[in-house]
This record gives sequence, C-alpha cells and structure tokens, in this order.
Amino acid sequence: MVNPIPDSVRKIWDNCNIRGVILFSLSLQMVLILFASLRNGTGNKLVISVVWSAYLLADWVVNFGVGLITERARDTPDHSKQPAENNELLAFWVPFLLSHLGSPDTITAFALEDNEFWPRHLFGFIFQVVAAVYVFLLTLPGNKLFIPTILMFIAGVIKYFERILALYLASVEKFRDSTLRELAEHYQKRDIVIKKDRCYLEVGCQYFKIFKGILLELMSNFKRVNFAGPFFRDFSPEDVLGIIEVELNLVYEVLYTKIQVTHSVLGITLRLICFGSVMAALSFFYFHVEKH
Repeated sequence: MVNPIPDSVRKIWDNCNIRGVILFSLSLQMVLILFASLRNGTGNKLVISVVWSAYLLADWVVNFGVGLITERARDTPDHSKQPAENNELLAFWVPFLLSHLGSPDTITAFALEDNEFWPRHLFGFIFQVVAAVYVFLLTLPGNKLFIPTILMFIAGVIKYFERILALYLASVEKFRDSTLRELAEHYQKRDIVIKKDRCYLEVGCQYFKIFKGILLELMSNFKRVNFAGPFFRDFSPEDVLGIIEVELNLVYEVLYTKIQVTHSVLGITLRLICFGSVMAALSFFYFHVEKH
C-alpha cells in the first residue's frame, strides 16, 4: 500500500512538530494580547472572529503540544535516541506552555457561559501539572536545567491558577453572591453624594458596586429610586451616558478578564512571585547555562 504521507514530510514533522506547536501557541497568545481588548468597543466581525478563533485554538494547541512532549519524553527514557540536553529542554517547555493556558490578562472568557466551566479548567489544570511533573521526572537525575524548569513551573502554575480563579469569581452564582455581600456591607444612604467636578471614571468606580446590584436586580425599588433620583438630577444626559459607559466597561472587565484577580492583594502577591520566578529563570540561563 502506498504511503499517503511522504517520508520527507514525516521527517520534517518529527523534527519540527514541537517547535512549531510552541511557536504557534506563542503567536496565538500575541493575537489575544493585541486584539482581545478591542472586542469590547467594536462590532467589527473580523476582529471578533480573529479573537474567537485564537481563543478556541489557544487551549487546544497547548494540550496538543504537551501531548507531543510527553510522548517524545516517554519514548526516550534512557536518552538513547536523542541527547540529554533535548530531554531537559522538553521538560522546560511544558511549564512554558502551562503559562499559555493561563491566557493573557485581556481575556479569560469569550462568553458568559465560559465562566461556568471553571471546574473543567480546574480538572485540566490538575492534568497538566501531573504531565509537567511526569516529563520533569523523566529527566532526573542529572537535569542541568533543574532550577529554571522549577522556576518556570511555578510561574506557569500561578498563571493558570489566576485564570481559574478569575473564571470562578465571574461565574453567575459567585458574582451574584459577592455583589449581594458588597451591597449589604457598603450600601449606605450617606454614601450617595455625587460631585459634578469629578471625571466619569472616578464616579463610575465609586458607584460600581451599586450598579452591579442594579444589573443583577439585587437592590430594592426604594434603593434604586434613592440612588437614581440624585444621580439623574445632578448630571446632564451626556454625563449620565458617559458614566454608564464606564460602568459597562467595568462590568466587561470583571466578567471577561482577570481584573478581579490582578487588583487584589492575592493577585498582586502572585504576580510578584511569578515575575520573580521568570526573572530568576532568565538570569540562570544567562549566567549558568552553556551557550551552544
């Protein structure tokens, strides 16, 4: 039977598949970083289609890449088919791909329904961590990239955890419960003091919790009237529309990005650890790894 795939093509695939997948995954991340935030303010179908395609492909490409790396590492446990350095690099690339699963800060979900699937991402997180540890163990003992691999593993785990936490916080039940709790703690009649000389963003941020309550229908009619009365009386229609635009932008950020995580004490702490791990890994490569 004639082989439908020429040997030359198969050889190229065997030699370049992992590199190609990693570069493709990195390209998808760049597309999401550059264009994901644009869909908030545009109805351009091309932009939305590009973001949607990159969003769907990003996770699939990473899972495919981790599968390729795991298979390659498993097929050469004794380092008989390829140099030891290649196996060590394979172990290093897994946590690098793991960080891609964390997605950029500009997008964690494409639709509201994606937030409800945070348990699926949690399960995938466990699977990918196990795969990364498995590939890493195959390189022991004698892995010269032990330290940078561990450092990148920490950064990758943090990035993926940030996304799962953002999805969880934006899920309907959690979002509703947190908003109800915020209204109960912070809603006071004396807080409704609106000054005209402040910018839209400042006013929008101050009353964001109240607007979330209105959006989710958690406020009583009395509280709505108590807030809406002075609000619409003291501002012109143009100002009201400007403030509502700010509120809608904030709602978008909360539901579709990592803003709830990155603007918290936990998020800032995780970012510092992640940044420190990446910089330490780069420093190790620069000062300790031989250049070939």
